[in-house]
Amino acid sequence: MNRMAAVVSAVVLVSVLASGAASEARAEKPTEGLDFPVADVGDLVHYYCFGLNPWDAQGNEIHDGIDLVARYSPSSTSIGRVAFVAPADARVERIVEAVSGDGLNELIVVLKMNKYWYIAYTFEPQTTNTTIFEEMRRSIVVREKQHVRRGELIGELVVANVAPDSYPHVHFSFLYKHPDDTLDYIFENFLDIRRSDGADLAPATGPGSPWKPRDLERETTLYCPYEYSTAEARAAYDSLPRLAANGYGCRCICAYGSTGGDCGTCGSI
Repeated sequence: MNRMAAVVSAVVLVSVLASGAASEARAEKPTEGLDFPVADVGDLVHYYCFGLNPWDAQGNEIHDGIDLVARYSPSSTSIGRVAFVAPADARVERIVEAVSGDGLNELIVVLKMNKYWYIAYTFEPQTTNTTIFEEMRRSIVVREKQHVRRGELIGELVVANVAPDSYPHVHFSFLYKHPDDTLDYIFENFLDIRRSDGADLAPATGPGSPWKPRDLERETTLYCPYEYSTAEARAAYDSLPRLAANGYGCRCICAYGSTGGDCGTCGSI
């Protein structure tokens, strides 16, 4: 689901983990590209693509990230766990709890790479079981203001007691924040994403833009993480089935130009 939308659907954004002491160590300049955010790609069964339009039943949302779907058997009585790691050096900017459009609790961890670029994980165990969601809370091992290194554990998606017709996943998104905006503004105005003539977007090269954007079709604050990923991370993405909202398999992960929830210009398989 659209996780920035889910943040807005919460009555309030409640901080669920206390801020830890800020690390004195400064993150080094990241190397080229984002690493794959899952420790073991074998823990995933497939994902839903970035840019699927429409995504929600009302037809007014675009999928602003990638749903990384965990392997899950409804008949299993054991608790599964999928480890998610930092794809680059960053600082933990915010950890909040929200309620999705489906009325299910979720946890959002936002990493700040620099003053322009942010990474957001929305952990969605898709459960109504309060014990399982409490375990989900405890699985987040980082704290606000903490500096994390590339590959360091962020937390685990806890998989058990999944609600019917749901799929346990993490919504993974990569966003640009203009320095004059706040994260709260972006969260609260996700349907009114800042459009630009280019002057107020981060530059293609130089400070604030560690990786040059490819053709994004249109300018928004939300970017397809695959476009900014390392070759190894892209290989991990490419190893999994890629699905559109309409159920078709897609040739690529970034469904630019999607209409009817299809694969857009990248085409279906």
